[in-house]
Amino acid sequence: MYFYRDAMSLFRVTKSTGGLLALVQASDPPSALEAYAKMRGHFSFAGLAYACGLAFADAEKAFGIEKVGTTQTQPC
Repeated sequence: MYFYRDAMSLFRVTKSTGGLLALVQASDPPSALEAYAKMRGHFSFAGLAYACGLAFADAEKAFGIEKVGTTQTQPC
């Protein structure tokens, strides 16, 4: 019996000004923001926004998310 992982995508997280912050693996853009926040030591993206002194909606605008690739589905 094989179990398959869901296909994950690679996202580029940037500042709204264009500076690269990180490359993260996630299933969708909101998950990419959550992954970036956890990478930075926060429990959630809302926590990262609060730490940056931004309202949640402003924080979503402050970061750019761009899909740059997809991993292959592999048996576990």
